[in-house]
Amino acid sequence: MYLEILALLLVVVAVVVAVVALVSVRALRTRLSRIEDEAPEAGSDGERIGVVLNPSKKGAALALDQLNAACANAGRPAPAVYKTTAEDPGYEMARAALADGCTTVIAGGGDGTVRAVAEVMSGREEIMALLPLGTGNLLARNLDIEVDNGDSWLAGALFGTVRKIDAARVRLVRDDGSEETKVFAVIAGIGFDAEMMDATDSELKARLGAVAYAEAGFRKMPGARKAVRIRLDDGEARELRIRSVMIANCGRLQGGMQLAPDARIDDGALDVVVMSPRSLAGWGWIALKGLVRSRSYDPIVNFAQCRKISLICDEPIAAQLDGDTDGYVRELDVEVLPGALSIRC
Repeated sequence: MYLEILALLLVVVAVVVAVVALVSVRALRTRLSRIEDEAPEAGSDGERIGVVLNPSKKGAALALDQLNAACANAGRPAPAVYKTTAEDPGYEMARAALADGCTTVIAGGGDGTVRAVAEVMSGREEIMALLPLGTGNLLARNLDIEVDNGDSWLAGALFGTVRKIDAARVRLVRDDGSEETKVFAVIAGIGFDAEMMDATDSELKARLGAVAYAEAGFRKMPGARKAVRIRLDDGEARELRIRSVMIANCGRLQGGMQLAPDARIDDGALDVVVMSPRSLAGWGWIALKGLVRSRSYDPIVNFAQCRKISLICDEPIAAQLDGDTDGYVRELDVEVLPGALSIRC
């Protein structure tokens, strides 16, 4: 008798659950139908998408196919494509996209392509987005974009939230007195880091990715410190002997290492890292501090924050911007550009 009552109760519960589920489904369908009727047609806001694409990057063709498919599925027109060349990593292509009326410009490539597009987009209202196809993908990592998840960064590039982030303007003075002004989004540096980038074997990088940087770094670790004069903001100049000075708009590197513990991409400040190791043991200590994100004072590695920085070198020293070498300089002036980029991610 007990089992029969229990079975009857179970049947009643099942019927009630089924009825509730049926009513819920019908209500959900009605709500979805109402949302679809009221929602604006995809792409009706006039958005026009352009993609500055480095066709030499592995996966570039597949990424473009996926981008086209995602736009089609969303009812948006196919993006206009502007392919970079060996001579131009993306400057003229980004300008052409803006001249053609693109309201969103996607940088599809490595850090060099991203920096070129960011320089053109700096200070404008048009939106920038990223298809991270490079080895470092430093800006994407600092924006918490899942660089190994194509579905994720496609969704972010097309439908993500737009946020304002900082950029930085740099004036480079060469040994012959000539000057250039550029913009970077992640990190500029002089000394060891630039020497490492310059020494990286391109074929090894294509095969092994970040391992190629490590190999070059080990080769370049031994070396003499160089004298530089550093001025932060409007303070007094200080003369230091350094192996590397890095100016970070944001601080996250590959492998989870945090170059500058307090660096934020939207704080209106630059984070300066001065490295002065005398030996391989000193480089090991710097790496350890980066992994544990230590802020403690140390004669081997020091941190500071500022809005602008000036560096004067006693002799020409290698420079890099966002991981790409930029020749040798005698002077380097950097200032932060708060909220200069509108990024969808």
